[in-house]
Amino acid sequence: MKVFKTAVLLIAIVLMIGLWAWMQRSDQSISETEQLRQTIQDQQDQISYMERLVKQKSEVQAESSNRRIEEAVRIFVQALYNVNKETISQRSASAEKVLTAELHKKYFPAEQENGEHLLFEHSLGDVRIYIKEEGENASAIAVFEQTVKTLATKQKDKYRVAIEVFLQNNDEWKINKFNQLATQPL
Repeated sequence: MKVFKTAVLLIAIVLMIGLWAWMQRSDQSISETEQLRQTIQDQQDQISYMERLVKQKSEVQAESSNRRIEEAVRIFVQALYNVNKETISQRSASAEKVLTAELHKKYFPAEQENGEHLLFEHSLGDVRIYIKEEGENASAIAVFEQTVKTLATKQKDKYRVAIEVFLQNNDEWKINKFNQLATQPL
């Protein structure tokens, strides 16, 4: 019976040591699990922060790009549709900044007159520009009021004009095509 008690005691001691080792391992696993959860949470927070930064940067870049597109369209409208003796010499230089070489050559030939034979003067009112950007290409619709003054009779006519402008980005936004959509007398 002594052997039996000793065996039970040894088994109990082994079980206690095993239980103690299992508890130690379990505590260590719980601690590691908590550390991993904290690491995962930290990484998720970093990912969220980075996503917000990327989104903000994308919004800033899109806003900046839209401003550059709008500025190019505004310069184009001023150069092509705001014609008077004072601005005739500046129109070509302004347009050259925003037009492709082919389009500039078509609408502003080298032998452009100096305004002496000008029959009409055109002035612009409020210009509204609506932009659609698609990567390296963009289009914009510009709607504006234009006053046309016949220099011989001093008669003025007002129109609302809508044009569609197509742009391409090669380091700068350049207008490569445009269509006049509508002209309505006011």
